[in-house]
Amino acid sequence: MKILTIAGLLEDIRRCGEAVYRGQANAEWRVDCSAARRFDIRPTIEPPTAVPHWLLAYTADLVRGAKQHAACPELRECQSELEILAQLQHHGAATGLIDFTKRPLVALWFACSERPTDDGAVYVLPRSETRVITESEALTRSAPAFFYRGDQVHGKPYLWCPRRVLPGRPTSQASAFVMGVVSLWPKLLWKVMIDKRSKPALLEELRAKHDITEDTLFPDFAGYAHMNSSSKPFNAERLMHFWKERAESFLGESRVRASLDRGIALCELGEYRQAVQCFTDAMSLNAKSVAAHIYRSRAKIQLKDYEGALEDCDTAIELLEGRGGRSAHERIADAYWQKGVTLRRSGQDEQGQFYMRRALEMGVEMYRTPTEEQLLSPYPPSYLNYRTRSP
Repeated sequence: MKILTIAGLLEDIRRCGEAVYRGQANAEWRVDCSAARRFDIRPTIEPPTAVPHWLLAYTADLVRGAKQHAACPELRECQSELEILAQLQHHGAATGLIDFTKRPLVALWFACSERPTDDGAVYVLPRSETRVITESEALTRSAPAFFYRGDQVHGKPYLWCPRRVLPGRPTSQASAFVMGVVSLWPKLLWKVMIDKRSKPALLEELRAKHDITEDTLFPDFAGYAHMNSSSKPFNAERLMHFWKERAESFLGESRVRASLDRGIALCELGEYRQAVQCFTDAMSLNAKSVAAHIYRSRAKIQLKDYEGALEDCDTAIELLEGRGGRSAHERIADAYWQKGVTLRRSGQDEQGQFYMRRALEMGVEMYRTPTEEQLLSPYPPSYLNYRTRSP
């Protein structure tokens, strides 16, 4: 069965008893350690009888190298080699640890946060299927010791649930770590399928009702930098804090200008409904703001509210008529152009052409492409060419 709701997930895993959880965005992936993926080693289907010698040596080498960076904030407070491995794992290093969490909804976030075209999965590992590492063992034994299978009971993998609060991600993700195996034998796990169609709704519910987001799961500086990489989506509302603070801190025309700037930023991001509200706010501060009417007209065009856009154009023209000076002349020409564009978008091509020609006669400079297919503003076609060095 594929899970579509959070309630369905919690109901499905309740029968598993005391356990730890892991979310994977693609349900076809095996549950193995990242070190195996780094060396491109495919675990066998049969349960492993011994940890490979390479993983023992690799773990020892990884910890030895990390100790050279002991001054790093994440490592400065580490009291054991397992804690060093945990920090390495959470900052992208390929280790022999397999990430789990004590919170099923954190696992669900990882199952939904990537690969929207694939079904995800939440894996449930009962604690009874593991050999739990005590806090005393974690503090006194070296990390490679937990990758040696000779002292394990019935070949069970080790499970370590840190009791101490570790800085950064291990605590925010309620981390638990499985080790001592390259890959978890499927027979040890419950597998709950997550329908790909439900991923967006599940992520929204996790955010709104449980405060589980990338921000809360990756609270350190490295996580913050990764969240703001070019591949990550961005919530445009976050940008509005800057403009909102400006609008609230200014008075008079400066406050009007800040509201206009906020609306323009929203238009640039395609958030036209919110932009309309910002321009309306500017008008409430200054009903005679021509710029507010012109910008709101442009936003309304994108929402196909042509009647409202025309009303704003007419109001802007009315406000400008009778004003003298070069600035008013240029702005009324711009308003005529905007009205012409609005009329043409609404299907009134002949009337639109009339106002656009009127704007051109008043000095609005527009440039056509070489094929005369569209207008470019404010640069002539030659500006589309890169500069070349003179011989």
